[in-house]
Amino acid sequence: GYETIYIPFDSDTNKTPVTEFNQYIVKAKHESCPNGLKLTSDPVVIKPTLNPVIIPQDGYDTLYYDETNFITWDSVNYYLFCEGQPVNVATDDTIYDSYQWYTQYFAGPDDYEWGEILEGDTLPFVSLQAQAQYVTLVVEQDGCIGQSTPILLNTWVFADPVIGNSTMFNEICPGDSVYAYIGFPGPWSEYYWTHDGEVLPDSNNDTIWISEPGMYVVFAAPEQCPDTYYTSGIGPTFHYFEPELLDGEDDEGNAYFYATPFSWGFEYGFQWYMNNEPVDNNAPDIPWVMWQDGLPGGEYYVEITNPEGCVDTTNHVVWIVDAIGENAMPELNLYPNPSNGLIHISGLDPMISEKIVIFNTEGKAVGKQVILSETETLNLTALPNGLYIIRILNKDGSSASYRINKQ
Repeated sequence: GYETIYIPFDSDTNKTPVTEFNQYIVKAKHESCPNGLKLTSDPVVIKPTLNPVIIPQDGYDTLYYDETNFITWDSVNYYLFCEGQPVNVATDDTIYDSYQWYTQYFAGPDDYEWGEILEGDTLPFVSLQAQAQYVTLVVEQDGCIGQSTPILLNTWVFADPVIGNSTMFNEICPGDSVYAYIGFPGPWSEYYWTHDGEVLPDSNNDTIWISEPGMYVVFAAPEQCPDTYYTSGIGPTFHYFEPELLDGEDDEGNAYFYATPFSWGFEYGFQWYMNNEPVDNNAPDIPWVMWQDGLPGGEYYVEITNPEGCVDTTNHVVWIVDAIGENAMPELNLYPNPSNGLIHISGLDPMISEKIVIFNTEGKAVGKQVILSETETLNLTALPNGLYIIRILNKDGSSASYRINKQ
């Protein structure tokens, strides 16, 4: 091979026994030039007397012939298969007393050995699965051991397909779709896609349109190996573009509302609303944040536009400022609080106030009542226990809000 092994030499007989099929040379210095360079003999190749020919019987696409004589008595044939493909290897030489097959994983052309014995495979043929490995047949006849020139069962190597898609954050606009595709060119000829593990019908294509959330995976088979599929692995996972308005607090304890999704590096658009009217947020350098300190009471939500132009609004949040100062209606009295569900409101003026609206903490209106007299009773008994906002709406557009705890 490519490695040189030094073998002790009997200087008295000028002979040495060798037991391996290989190429041998002798290096020596003449006694007249003990300090000179070693001279090299011509090579002598020791090849097997018994040297059967082995060959795959069928199924390979291409035959590569390597002219590098690292198996020094002959060149090694490379046969190309699909990974895991069944391979039958046989010899037509059926004149020997015994047969034994060996395989060795390919680790470089200068690393050939017989390798691992295949127990029980003692016929002139053997059945294997294609992987990068040498195959050698060792035979015996009349006590003489010989071997075949090995062959190399090589396999096609393909990089797994990679999924690209047309959306920046794997977001799907409700009612719209995005497309996914195989991101890099490849030798692919057959495809199928899965959605959350289920095969999508009619998906033999390198591109699909996606309108449902979930994880998508593509399987692709190359033209050379149409029955062998390579997979993109896990993901990507797509989700609907669903904005939310949430609560947060910074390291110093300052509370704020913030809208999601957002990104520092990409353009999301944010428009805040209070009582259905557009307003500016009070954190101008952070457009998705609204500080709660000093925030007027009202019903807030955010309209968000993602980088693909999808527009949707967050949930509504009712921000309550206790009814004091200019928002106060000191003549009103709400009782009892906490309450078991029946709330009495006194001090109303039907000429000024128009109706009462009840909100839960998510900002959803769960009840309303027209103001007809100076005293009204609200029935919250059918609602779950928790905090509710009672908002008194006046005919001039002003309002006042109050917290009620139902127990």
